[in-house]
Amino acid sequence: MLAEARFQVTGTDAHLIAFDPPDHWELAARQILDELDARWSRFHADSELSRLNATGELAPASQLTFALIEAAANAHVVTGGRFDATVLGALLAAGYDRDFAELRERGPIAMQPARPASWASVEIDRATGWVVLHDDVSIDLGGIAKGFAADLVANELLALGAAAVLVDLGGDVRTTARPDGVAWKIAVDDPWSPHGVIANVALGDGAIATCTGMARRWAVTTERGDVFAHHLIDPATGLPAESDVIAATVVTTEAVWAAPLAKAAFIAGAGEGVAVLEELGLGAVVLTENGRKYETSRWREYSR
Repeated sequence: MLAEARFQVTGTDAHLIAFDPPDHWELAARQILDELDARWSRFHADSELSRLNATGELAPASQLTFALIEAAANAHVVTGGRFDATVLGALLAAGYDRDFAELRERGPIAMQPARPASWASVEIDRATGWVVLHDDVSIDLGGIAKGFAADLVANELLALGAAAVLVDLGGDVRTTARPDGVAWKIAVDDPWSPHGVIANVALGDGAIATCTGMARRWAVTTERGDVFAHHLIDPATGLPAESDVIAATVVTTEAVWAAPLAKAAFIAGAGEGVAVLEELGLGAVVLTENGRKYETSRWREYSR
């Protein structure tokens, strides 16, 4: 038996498919995602994340929130600092100060000065569960939270009795091996064509995410006139990254890793980004603004 559900959550589209779904499986998934949104959204004043940014500490953080922040710390190390969650101040300075649906309708605004990110100013203590922010930094977990949530939902649905699941949270996709032995096919959108596809990726037990500066853009006024800013902040500058990459897609074992690694490739630029992903042994494709496509050696294992 195959079941499918689509709904809105945490400001994004959720698409779930389950083989042999347990009773009330969609409700269970919704409840998990609603709980995580209440903990991690920077647009909820009473969320754990908002309280951390407002007071500079969580003493202690909940188990789930600490695990997410610890995952962000690990992603910072693995990406050589190209993924850094202490970019909230830079996002606000660039104008991303409200839900994107509202932001998209707003006219051009002036970008404010921003400072580089500084994960070194985040202190976490596994023994106590404490998280402390120093040097007036603030964090945004949007670049890793959806993947983390997709992994949680997939694992929970399996624990409830589903034979296999696909969890897609706004493009952060986690799949588990299907009982029929057939691979899931995940379409990778063509950034140059509204309805085009550059590849269909075959996944068993795995994850995939695409990072692009085309999806979340808004108008800003600069010395060069009105231009578009995007949400992919370069931690080294505190500004929207200036990259030759238009989209980077990465296949990983867990969804929590896919988006941070794709973002790292975007920020690094095509040449260095592909080299990093190749060194990590990942299947990935990187597309540039001039129309070139770069693939890691393992990409052909997944691309169809």
